Amino acid sequence: RRIGRALAHVKSVGRLRDPVERAWAADGHHVRLGRATLPCGEHLLRETSNTLRFGRYLEALRPWYDGFPRENILPLTFEQYVGNRESSLRRVCAHIGVECDAAPTHPPRNSASIPLSHAAQLAANRVAIQMGAVPRTIAHRTPPTARLHTELVASRLVRGFKKVNQLAAELARVKRPRMDTATRERLIQYYRRENRGLDQLTGLDLSAWSIG
Repeated sequence: RRIGRALAHVKSVGRLRDPVERAWAADGHHVRLGRATLPCGEHLLRETSNTLRFGRYLEALRPWYDGFPRENILPLTFEQYVGNRESSLRRVCAHIGVECDAAPTHPPRNSASIPLSHAAQLAANRVAIQMGAVPRTIAHRTPPTARLHTELVASRLVRGFKKVNQLAAELARVKRPRMDTATRERLIQYYRRENRGLDQLTGLDLSAWSIG
């Protein structure tokens, strides 16, 4: 509301990904960065997880629709963007009032790496957190201790292990872990509840999402 009062003319763009898939991708991201100490999916089933909170789009967007004229907000889905990047880019340019001459030419890719062994990576993450090498973590059973003077050494050791683990995965052509059925169903039910009415608020067709 404060932004709306000061800058009522501002145009905004929101790009939303299927919250179930977004949460799973974020979980793997936390494993790679050393923030996670639990196996993929376990902390997602806790409603206190920040990773879950970021997929509650209705809660995040409602204040914007309350504070700005509807025509100042352009909602898009990640799936729309991936399906037709040129069209999506032109819509964004038209919305914010700039010319859009060039179509995106670079091929879409996901450069995020994965570890060969998630179990080994999680074990290394636990050690790193206890040694103070990882200042930012997500929910886990053991709270991090105060950062110690060994944090620099620990950080280098963990980074080196992570690189070896990820390089081994690339050489072995390991595929990303698939979400188990139980986790998927729990996430679907959670986000159906938390995002009920999101399609009416934004006017988006969410039928392609898991919660659609």
